Amino acid sequence: MIRIIFFLCLLSFSYCILSAQQQRNIDFYQRLAYKNNPVLKQNNNVQHIVLLQNDLLKITNYKPQISLTGDLMFTPALLRNGKVISFANSYEDNGLGYDAALSNRTLYAGQLNLTQNIFNRKIVQTAISQNNTYNETVELANKQLKHDIDKNVSDQYIGIYQTQQQMNYVQQIIRKINERKNIVEQLVKKGVMAESDFLMLGMTLMEEENGYELLRIQLISQLGQLQLLCNMKDTTIYEFEKPDLVLSSPVHEFQYQQKYVTDSSYIDWQQKVSETKYLPQVSLIANSGIYSSNISTLYRNIGFSGGVHLNLPIYDGQQRKNVAQQFQLEKENLKIGRDFSDGQIHASLNYLKQQISGTEKSIHMLDEQIKSHEQLLNILKEKIVIGQTSVTDYLVSLQEYATTCRSRAMTETNLLLLINQYNYINW
Repeated sequence: MIRIIFFLCLLSFSYCILSAQQQRNIDFYQRLAYKNNPVLKQNNNVQHIVLLQNDLLKITNYKPQISLTGDLMFTPALLRNGKVISFANSYEDNGLGYDAALSNRTLYAGQLNLTQNIFNRKIVQTAISQNNTYNETVELANKQLKHDIDKNVSDQYIGIYQTQQQMNYVQQIIRKINERKNIVEQLVKKGVMAESDFLMLGMTLMEEENGYELLRIQLISQLGQLQLLCNMKDTTIYEFEKPDLVLSSPVHEFQYQQKYVTDSSYIDWQQKVSETKYLPQVSLIANSGIYSSNISTLYRNIGFSGGVHLNLPIYDGQQRKNVAQQFQLEKENLKIGRDFSDGQIHASLNYLKQQISGTEKSIHMLDEQIKSHEQLLNILKEKIVIGQTSVTDYLVSLQEYATTCRSRAMTETNLLLLINQYNYINW
């Protein structure tokens, strides 16, 4: 028996040490959620793709494009001079087939071609600026996503912390009942108290133990939700530290205002890129090689050619005006959203401040009530020993103490959630 008791004490001591070593805070889970979030990883790849597109723009527009081509073409004449098929290059009226003067009947070509765009720096730089602005919008989207993760993880963490606090309060109640139960049992044996008092303590103890088990099940469910948010597989139940949340300082520029500026800038660059197609585009073209219609003179048909290609749009049926109107409407939509957010955010922050102030006062009042309950319980437990009060009075006071403790835990949780919501908006 002594060995069993020693083993249980050792196991309990080891668990306490393990719990103390394995405490986890909000930052741990937020960092883990960042690391495992697929959208953040995808957005990082998108930004890298955009940088590669910038490099591709420079390569295709600033460097010459060189290619090697080869052609063999045969255009026969049918039923000519008694022959079913003929490839003679001379033109004659008899026979069927393409005009020899146009088709040359045969073609042998092998050429090295070079194309170089010139005078297109403005077009390239405009496209690159658009891509860079798009990367800024992706970066802002990443910040918003991380901010959302912080909010969701914190809310879930706070819920778990509340459940653990509730479990701690229930454990205190169970411990107090067990202490009184042993004393009442001795008093019942001495005839000082009725056996019903002892049974009543036992029933209350079972109710509290059942409540503790329900809280444990709730804790497991909440941990599962947190693990899904963070995409983690560790199912160990750790002790959660109290969330260290304080009201954030007023910001000079909200995130949605930064987003409005960046989105507006991106629309401007989109419009500028769409208008670059109305700029004159000039390309140098050159090739060198063999180009012949007669294989017998192939060795003499080696040469080169060069030229300039110009593309100058003149009239597009007012497409330019139509596209400009679309971009203008998109910017107006952004402004409508920004103006609406202005009123919503300031009203929400003022409302949350009032709630936070009232909740802090409630916590202070509950703390005072808990102190009073503890003083009363200390008095009653001493009176039970000498039989000057009933178990019923003690249990009623104990239940009131438990209710106040649970209210305090819930109120503290509400305060943390309100602070978390305030910090989420004040950003």
